[in-house]
Parts: sequence; C-alpha cells; structure tokens
Amino acid sequence: MSNHSTLEMTGIYERYGFVIFRQARRILGNEEEAWDATQDVLVKVLRGLAGFRQESSLFTWIYRITTNHCLNLLKQRRSAVLEELLEGNLSDPKGPNPEHEVLVDELLQVILGRFDRTTQEIVYYFHVDGLPQEKIAEMLNVSRKTVYNKLERFKARCAKITSRLRREA
Repeated sequence: MSNHSTLEMTGIYERYGFVIFRQARRILGNEEEAWDATQDVLVKVLRGLAGFRQESSLFTWIYRITTNHCLNLLKQRRSAVLEELLEGNLSDPKGPNPEHEVLVDELLQVILGRFDRTTQEIVYYFHVDGLPQEKIAEMLNVSRKTVYNKLERFKARCAKITSRLRREA
C-alpha cells in the first residue's frame, strides 16, 4: 500500500470507522463479526474510492457498502439456520434463553433473506436505524411510495412466513 493510500485509509477510518462498525454490529448482532466486517468494508471503500461517482455523499456511499456487505454475510449463514429451524428448533418449551433468542434473531435474518436487496436495505434502514421513509427514499434514489409499499409487503409476508413456521413447529 502506498503512503497516499495509507493516509487516505487512515482518514476514512478516523471519520467513518465507528459508523461502519456500528452499522455492522446492528446488522450482524455480533461485535467480533462487526470488527471483521469493518475491516472488509474499509478495504472495499479504499478499492472503490477511485470509482466513487459522487451521486450521493461519501457517508451514504460507505453506509450502503456496509449494509450490503453485512447483508451478504447474513445470506451466507441463512441456509444453515433455516435447516436448524425446520428441524423443530423454533420454540423452546423451557422458556427464554440466550440460544433461543439468537435463533429467533436468525429466523428474522432468514425471513429478510427472502426479499430483494432493496427491500432488505429499506427494512434495515427503517426498523433498525429508525430512518424516516423520506430519508430512505432519498438514500436509495426511489420514491417514498416505493419505500412504503416495500415495507407493507415485508410486513404481510412476515406474517405469512411466521404463521406457517408456527404451524410446522
């Protein structure tokens, strides 16, 4: 890595490192994985910086890279979790415990994985980050109506999926 690249990376890390980590931790739910994802995202940002088209702010661009990277990591986990859930591990008759809570969180990731990338981003930005629909629409360059419709479809499909899984469990 050249001196210029090192200085550039240091500046990006100092300015956006915590934002990347915080978003990764929210999505992944695990601090260690979030630190790994932060490093991966910083490398992606550095490699892609020359091609950054400035159609959005640098913050928005980095935020989307982070979200997409973490969603890809979750997608890689999805099939194993779904298999575990289908083996009857959906409910724990002994009451709440940390393993069960993790499994429920993973179920949510499985459900989310059944949607297109734009819907996944909208759901995270709205439900996890608490962003208003107007801001999400601006970030993703879609209409507010599209954001609303995708959130409604997500809600309806979640109800169907969870109902079916409960019947099977």
